[in-house]
Amino acid sequence: MLTSYHVHTDWSDGTDSPTDMINAACACGIVEIGFADHCEAVDVESRRWCKSLVSEDVPSYIAAIEACARASRDMLVRRGLEVEWFPENGMKIGELLERNRLDFVIGSIHHIGSLALYDDQSEHLNSTKGAARKLIEEYWQLVRLAAESGLFDVIGHLDYFKVRGQLSASAPSLAASCALDAIERAGIAIELNVSGWKAPCREAFPSDDLLKECNRRRIPVVLSSDAHSARGIVDGVVAGGRKLREVGYSDTCGFCERRRYGIALPPKEIQAHTVAPSDGFMRG
Repeated sequence: MLTSYHVHTDWSDGTDSPTDMINAACACGIVEIGFADHCEAVDVESRRWCKSLVSEDVPSYIAAIEACARASRDMLVRRGLEVEWFPENGMKIGELLERNRLDFVIGSIHHIGSLALYDDQSEHLNSTKGAARKLIEEYWQLVRLAAESGLFDVIGHLDYFKVRGQLSASAPSLAASCALDAIERAGIAIELNVSGWKAPCREAFPSDDLLKECNRRRIPVVLSSDAHSARGIVDGVVAGGRKLREVGYSDTCGFCERRRYGIALPPKEIQAHTVAPSDGFMRG
């Protein structure tokens, strides 16, 4: 069964409406879609990024997704959020999730302190000796804290620090292993986020080595397009399914009402119907 999770719309930084995304997914042979627009559990004045949903936007966003789900007979539509993880906002995130009915929640790290990982990192990396190693260790510490928070169903685009192609996600370090320990203990999933193949790093999130380690630990995985337009809804998900098989996974997972279930990976020979050339690299 072909799925596409971690899908963005014009509610945050996507270019198309939920209806447009669903129509494109149906045309591509996808049978389950998981919307996950960016969200910060703060008010408008406090958010880091102008295109993120804030707490007051979420009920209307969910209502829009639910309306699309009712209108779609050929598609399983899941209500999700990609929540920006700042440890100091943990209580606010918990309150937001308690107030809103969701199928899944992705916890993602796009920022380390004032540094936005999706921006050019050259100045920061050249500022002090050992800056690269420190940044990577801080990233994995944030992943560990996100997993330990108990707030999320999925950790988003693991090893995202490499996104600009300026840092390497080599074999798992001690800090990465501690983060994976926390994910394993929490019983939550990671995602194979294929958007990295279009990013400057030219590698999916996570790296093959990390993905193999997650499979060895039996950490569940979601297959995510991280699409930001209808044209990108199917990008990489077929190849992503093949990649999961290569490293030893036999299934991926989906979510309903914050409960995870297994989805058999499509056969190796499956071909998705394409609609148009994809969108380029987006924020994530």
